[in-house]
Amino acid sequence: MHRRIERSNERRTLEPRHVDVLAYLASHADEVIGVERLLQACWGNVFHGDNPVHKTIAMLRKALGDDARSPRYIATVRKRGYQLIAQVDQAASPAQAVPNPMRMPYRGHLPYGVDDAGVFFGRARATAELRDILFDSCAQDRRVVVVHGASGCGKTSLVHAGLLASLSTPSARHEFPLASWMQVAPHGVDDVQGALATTPMHERVILVADGIERMHPSTAPMLDRFVADPRIMIVATCRHTELATMRRHPSWAALMRGSADYAVSAPSAGEIASIIRDPARSCGLRFGRDPVDARQLDDVLLHDAWRHTGSLPALQYLLRRLCEARDHLGVMPFEAYRAIGGIDGALARDAARRLLESGSPRGGVLPRLLRRLVWTATDGVFRSQPVPYNTLDDEELALADELVESRLLASQLVDGRACITAPRPSATVLLADALPS
Repeated sequence: MHRRIERSNERRTLEPRHVDVLAYLASHADEVIGVERLLQACWGNVFHGDNPVHKTIAMLRKALGDDARSPRYIATVRKRGYQLIAQVDQAASPAQAVPNPMRMPYRGHLPYGVDDAGVFFGRARATAELRDILFDSCAQDRRVVVVHGASGCGKTSLVHAGLLASLSTPSARHEFPLASWMQVAPHGVDDVQGALATTPMHERVILVADGIERMHPSTAPMLDRFVADPRIMIVATCRHTELATMRRHPSWAALMRGSADYAVSAPSAGEIASIIRDPARSCGLRFGRDPVDARQLDDVLLHDAWRHTGSLPALQYLLRRLCEARDHLGVMPFEAYRAIGGIDGALARDAARRLLESGSPRGGVLPRLLRRLVWTATDGVFRSQPVPYNTLDDEELALADELVESRLLASQLVDGRACITAPRPSATVLLADALPS
């Protein structure tokens, strides 16, 4: 691609990133492109804040002789993003990869891995923040970074498809020379010494300890020995309801002392929109319309998910189900959304299936637990309240753990207390209806 702008008798050479942004706007000239989407498309997971987009747009306008207040080329759409408003004529070009509408870009309840980075959207900001913490930790000779948050907030996906994928790019090696990364098994550590034997002293090996609250205590002393090697960095994930307990645990306290922490927050409305729309767009998939009132399916999903920001796992599961129902043109039909029952219906059905497959004895435990979590308000809407873990009996605790794993319930800190919560109260009620009495 040429990196020049020709206007009248004037030629200007652009920086590669500026060309990337202009080309992306040109290829989506009929759309308003948000900052998050531009960051993901043109910077990948390598950026620091919003400023690169704003600065690049300003430089493009300068090169084009454009005016933000009276634009002829790039318009700013308030609170939404940017749009190329000039006429675009596409020159003939060599054959390019065609999006595949038969590809599955949504992982459902499964986390995104390093190889899924191409369809991992909506977390560019969190990825950049986590990278900064990792880089700062290296500079301060701190070898452990703990990524924590509520159950289902996307910790595992952020570490793999966000952090590790971004560190694996050639441009990232200048800042962080990553030689390899290894997954720590639940009951021990793989052949780290073998990896270190082939790693130069100036390069790094990342050990990923995913879900340390579920790991055997004997794993901690082994990891503690490895961090003595300056090439080793440990990135651990942990539910934040368990973080304080892990720090006090005799086996884990030494390893976590002085660790750097990153708290995964709920995505913004713009990030949720990216999570919904951009994976579909990257694969050439489309969202259908409601045949009754012509609402776009992606708009309905965004409205529903944004009302309950803790419902990210339910949203991912529903998106996968909708994608499985796509037609031969890659359109996800609104009728499938209705048949599934929306986010609440999809989540309740999956939780019911899991409970039935596990053969867990429920008896009166489920109704008893639900009565503590959910009630019907005077306006007829289901409401929920947090229930502290330490108030559950053994049967309730076992069932709550299963429902947290199925993402119907969540494990959260509320006023400093570890609690179970029902992010989607209606789905919790639907679960009782979906199970045989």
